[in-house]
Formats: sequence, C-alpha cells, structure tokens
Amino acid sequence: MNKQYLIMAIAKLLQGLEQYEAITVLTEAKLSLNFDKSPVPELKQCANTFRRGRPTKISQDPEVEQFILNLDYLSQIEILACLKQRFGVERTPSRSSLSHYFKLQRKVK
Repeated sequence: MNKQYLIMAIAKLLQGLEQYEAITVLTEAKLSLNFDKSPVPELKQCANTFRRGRPTKISQDPEVEQFILNLDYLSQIEILACLKQRFGVERTPSRSSLSHYFKLQRKVK
C-alpha cells in the first residue's frame, strides 16, 4: 500500500470521531503497534533527527572562513587564487568545497 492510500483510509476511519477521541485512538495504535523507530526506548524521536553532518573544511579553519567572508564581489576562481596566495595549497579548499560552503551559507540566510 502506498502512503496516500493509508492516509485516506485512516481519515475515513477517524471521520466520525471527535478530535480528542481520534488523537486517543491514534496514540493507542502507535503504542500497541510499536511505531517508535528509535533504538533507545527512552528516546521519543528517531535517532536521525539529531544528526548534524560533518563541518566543512572551511568552517573548521576560522581564519580561512573569515578571509572568504571578507572578500566581496569575486568569482570562486578568484577567491581560490587569493586563498592559495595567502594560505598556501594545504589550507586552500577545493573548488567543490568552496561551492558547497557558499550553498550552505545561502541556506542559513
């Protein structure tokens, strides 16, 4: 069965109930069918909710990050050239890493 069919079937079953009765029925069904996906019983949310992801190479180096944020109106290639000149090849991120960093920065704002 697909998700849409299940949603329609559940809505039809709960149609004649008051809101508090429907919530009680759904809560009991969840508890009796053990829908909690968490491996730890005390944890009420799925463990994937708390994953943050790995920090980028740029955000791990505050000096490089501040330098990038202070550069205005340069293309990524020009930014990478400035980074290589100032910090050397070892501390300069890859082009894809820089692009990913900018994408994350746009998401935050």
